[in-house]
Amino acid sequence: MREIACTRGCTLFASWHSRAAGAVEPARAWLASKRILSVEVRWKEDVRRWHPGQQWIWKPGGLGVFDPDINALSIVTRILLGELALRAATLVVPADAATPIAAELDCIGAAGAAVRTYFDWRHGPVEE
Repeated sequence: MREIACTRGCTLFASWHSRAAGAVEPARAWLASKRILSVEVRWKEDVRRWHPGQQWIWKPGGLGVFDPDINALSIVTRILLGELALRAATLVVPADAATPIAAELDCIGAAGAAVRTYFDWRHGPVEE
């Protein structure tokens, strides 16, 4: 994509949409003067409610639980002012799927903050 943009004289902007949410930059600015020791992200939902019948999610390359959770990771990397390095991961992959339905990630931020994430699509259904 970069090469195509360069040859056409175009600007390429690639990001996850949640990184551009209105609260991200104010949070980033507020946290910039703080020493962050640890971060915990929990994302739990019912996959049957938010992705009904979408079998592509479970196929190779479908991302599984990381389909929505990449948005959380994009926000964390923006507000922590740097990259995350993965130290360990536990993935729960159903027997009839190629991608995870749940994941726990143990990461370290660029400034040394411990970052733990808990992503799980096995919660629900939610009563309204």
